[in-house]
Amino acid sequence: MKSKSGDPAFDRALIAELKRIITVIPVDPGFKFVNAKNAGATPETIVNGTKGTVLIGLRLVNELLKPSRGGITVACVLAHECGHIFQFFSADQYYERLSGPTERLRELHADVLAGYYLAKKMGSDPGAMRDVLRAFIALGAYENASPDDHGSPGQRCAALDKGYTLSLGGQTFEASAREGASYVRGL
Repeated sequence: MKSKSGDPAFDRALIAELKRIITVIPVDPGFKFVNAKNAGATPETIVNGTKGTVLIGLRLVNELLKPSRGGITVACVLAHECGHIFQFFSADQYYERLSGPTERLRELHADVLAGYYLAKKMGSDPGAMRDVLRAFIALGAYENASPDDHGSPGQRCAALDKGYTLSLGGQTFEASAREGASYVRGL
């Protein structure tokens, strides 16, 4: 794990995005780069003065930054991981309440929270949201039996869209988190 990616301009842009995310999603995690093609979140505090840690996979970020996906998808993935930090520490105990035989409910709920953030970031820009949804279709899989199931591409897009529309509709973050937890159980 490391604190810098090796690209100072990228690090500055990522830090700026993370600062925007935590103004919407009420968390205060640490952030670390890992050499992985995935991102993750842990309730473990690795950075002093923070609560929980978001692990940013450099290979994943490089893949997402390809022109067909763009930086908005990186912002979505980071918001998704911050959504997990929220689940870990929420007074509403979302991490426990959304447990099941797979990770699907937790993952879809984090997608709802990421969608909420995207609406705050982009407003009602359907073009940017389409780019994110296309990327999430590519990231989704049909792994119902896998303990790591994140949901099908359609479920992931529906969860993102739910958070996005709740945010555009003026819902508070906390109300959207509650409604999102109920919503993902029906997907």
